[in-house]
Amino acid sequence: MKKMLLLALSCFVLVSLAALPGCGGSAPSEPAKQAPAAAPAEQDAPPAPAPVPAVKETPAPAPAAPAAPTAEAPAAPAPVPAPAAAQAPAPAAPAAPVSPPPGDGPRLVCDEPVFDFGETDVEKIDHAYVLKNAGNATLNITAIKPACGCTTAKMETQTLEPGQEVKLETTLQLKGRQGPQSKTIGVQSNDPTNPVLQLALKGSVIPKIAVEPDIINLGRIMDDEPRSASLTVKSNKPELQFKIQSIEIMGFDSPAGPLLDYTITETEPGRVYRVDVASKGPLPPAMYNGRMVIRTDCMDRAAIPLAISCQVIGAVEINPQTLSLRASEEPDDTDTQTITVKAGRVKEFKLLEVVPPVEGIGVEIKPLNDFYQIKLSNIPKKMELDGKAFTIKIDHPEMSEVALPIKVWSLTAFGRKPAAAKPAAAPAPTPPPPPTPVALPDAARQVVEAPVAAPPAQP
Repeated sequence: MKKMLLLALSCFVLVSLAALPGCGGSAPSEPAKQAPAAAPAEQDAPPAPAPVPAVKETPAPAPAAPAAPTAEAPAAPAPVPAPAAAQAPAPAAPAAPVSPPPGDGPRLVCDEPVFDFGETDVEKIDHAYVLKNAGNATLNITAIKPACGCTTAKMETQTLEPGQEVKLETTLQLKGRQGPQSKTIGVQSNDPTNPVLQLALKGSVIPKIAVEPDIINLGRIMDDEPRSASLTVKSNKPELQFKIQSIEIMGFDSPAGPLLDYTITETEPGRVYRVDVASKGPLPPAMYNGRMVIRTDCMDRAAIPLAISCQVIGAVEINPQTLSLRASEEPDDTDTQTITVKAGRVKEFKLLEVVPPVEGIGVEIKPLNDFYQIKLSNIPKKMELDGKAFTIKIDHPEMSEVALPIKVWSLTAFGRKPAAAKPAAAPAPTPPPPPTPVALPDAARQVVEAPVAAPPAQP
């Protein structure tokens, strides 16, 4: 009986211990911080179920309560920097052009681009330049351009493979020339480093008969001012003797005759002559660019040409001294030009009027500081104006009128031919009148107007 009581008491103790928190035979871990439990509503309320025994692990912290929403917009997330490789590179400065390395592509070279022929008295110089393709691609020579018509050039081929050479044959005409000479030839090719190769011929011509000076420039002179010049014609060979047979002056002519005269004086028999050139009375105001040809009995120097020029100023100076027009095929084509008038031989004057050669030309005179500016408009571009002149009237008692001549150049002077006149269009043919209706006889009308019988119906 005692044993049964002890056993029942033990069971009661064990059940009571199991109902207490922290039981289970192991030391309870530190409980997590929780909100305090609410007080029981009644004294005899059943106890809450026992919590599961905690394991020896660090309890996770309680999540923070969410913040209450506010009126402000949520902050934007901070930008994440892109990797260096993903960022766009800054634009690089343009690189300077790189010259191709030597030998890359076609290369046109000439070991002796300048030929000096020294002093000579021959009439022409022949020389062959050796051109070579020093590159590694095909060279194409596209053009050969001498700077003067007195020089010619030719070659056998204009295509050179790498390492190939060709001769450029050139000829320089020296007939009638004297003194230092220098002529160039441009060779164009597909060489990227030197598209135009410049060649040169230079030297000095010592002719058998020399003229000193070889140009006569009388300068700027007034129309009433006499002007003269002298030149010497001499032999450059001890054994050569010659005679001047005649002299011709071109470009100094007027309706009254030649404006310049000349005299020949033999200062050393058969070897040296002096030629004096002088104006004959007043010269018409103009710009003169003429030529003198000295003819001798020497076969090598039978004709010796040289330039002769001067500018003659009249009572007033007009610029340009000649009004030039180009003829037009259009009947209503006109031109507008501006001229200036200032003091020449007459130091003080007043411009009164400009009279056109034909009606319809507009004239506008504008006085400036020391000259007059004249605008001429609506000038017909017709050959009928060639040889006519504008009349400029001034208040000087000795020279009341000055002429401005007109020169009209025809189309053929510029290498063009006038267009042929278009034939007039033929009038449109008149359509023939409609045929007159013919009256048919009654019998014929009955035949024509009889209705066509309908085809029989298909069975």
